[in-house]
Formats: sequence, structure tokens, C-alpha cells
Amino acid sequence: MVSSLKELLRWLTFIPVPLICGPIAGALLLIPILIITSSETLIDIPSKVILTSTMWVVTYWVGAFLKPKKLSMNAFRVIWIVLITLSVSRFLVQNSFYDWRYQLLEIFIPLYFFSYRGDYPDHITFLKSVSLRIKGSLGFIPNEEKLIGYFGWSLPTNFFALCLLLEVIFLTFKGYPFAFLSFIGAVALNTSINTTLYSQDPAFKQNPTSKYLMALAFLLVGIFLVRISGLNSISFLKIPLNLYILPCVLGLTYFPGNYPKDFE
Repeated sequence: MVSSLKELLRWLTFIPVPLICGPIAGALLLIPILIITSSETLIDIPSKVILTSTMWVVTYWVGAFLKPKKLSMNAFRVIWIVLITLSVSRFLVQNSFYDWRYQLLEIFIPLYFFSYRGDYPDHITFLKSVSLRIKGSLGFIPNEEKLIGYFGWSLPTNFFALCLLLEVIFLTFKGYPFAFLSFIGAVALNTSINTTLYSQDPAFKQNPTSKYLMALAFLLVGIFLVRISGLNSISFLKIPLNLYILPCVLGLTYFPGNYPKDFE
């Protein structure tokens, strides 16, 4: 009897509750952002990424938690694909005045975090799989999947890389024709730091001098490219983040690791 009531409750809630919980989580996070920025205009791109990602992560996890056990995985997946399509389409229609960056994020983020893939023998296995997919999307990689020398947490680096990429593409057509060079320069600065500190490439161990010369070259090239790009910072919560310093700081916090072929 109790199990039947639980299953009925799942059938009644697996669609509306996730679609309510996700936006509520985003709205709760939006409140401190608005307080900090005191802004009456559009939030900046980094804030948009955080808010939309939070909304969809909560939506997907709650949806997986409430999935009816007797509903097939294929049917569940199709239902949510339709719901996501309708939700995103509604946002794009109602906010057509937003520039393309915000609209692109509204499409990209739910696709990036989409976790309802594959078939599973039971609900517990499905929920664990969804949790692992979400954790992986947030940069929490299982030890067995990490490359040799992997260090740190990838999310901050990937987050600011995405924000900077969108910003430079947008500014390229808004009076900064060389803005894209700042992105290349930021990558060079980041590489100069994390590779020097964390790379376990045998070639560097045999000849440490080459590692430091390469790091210096990347550092100088990165500084030069950021300098001539005309874009020296990006804004996050109205705080300018210096593109000479930020990539280097992120280089201290994350290194993707070396591929096994580097050791052959």
C-alpha cells in the first residue's frame, strides 16, 4: 500500500516539481547577486552561467529522484526532451531582446548538463548515474578517469574560459577587432603556469631547462597578446577581473594532466 502511494506520488510530481524547484533555486541565488551588484539591467555573463547552471542541475536531479519506477527510461527521456525544448523555446520567445550570448547559454547549458542517458536496471542505479554525470559536469572527476599528473578542480578554469570566449566573440563585432587575441593570450598565460608546476612529462624531467624556457615563452606571448587585444579584463559581479592575473591564478589551481602517450 505504501509503495503504491509513493509510486502514485512520483507520477503526480515528476514533471511539475522539478520545473518548480529548478527556477526557485536559481531565484534564491539571484537575490544575493542583485544585492551585490545593485543592478537594474541584465546580469553579466558569468552570473548568467551560474544561475542557469544551478537551475538545470537542480531540475535534472529532482527529476531523476522523482522518476516513476514503472515508467520506462525511453519514455522518461522523451518526456524530458520535450519539456526542455518547450522551456527553452518559451524563454527565447519571451526574451528575444537579449543579445545572442544569453540566448546561446540558454540553449547550451541544459544540453551540457542533460543526464538522462542510457538504460538502468533500477531507480537507485539511475539516480547514482545522474549524480555522477552532474558531478563530472561540475569538474569532479573520478580518480580512475584522471590523467597522469591531474591536479586541482577544473570548474573555475572552464567557467571563466567559457565566459571569456563568449565575451571576446561578442566584443569582436563591437569595436574590439582583436579581442579574440585576449582569449589566446589567457590560454598561454594559464598554460605557462600549470604546465611548469604540475606537468610530469618525461621530456621535461630529462631537460628541466626546456620546461622553464617554454613557460617563459608562453608567459611573454600571453602578456603580449592580451596587451594588443584591447581587452584587459572581464566583469564579474561588477568586479573587473584582470586578464593578466586571472589566468595565472587559475593555473595554480588546475592542471588537466598528461596523456599516457606522453610517457611512451
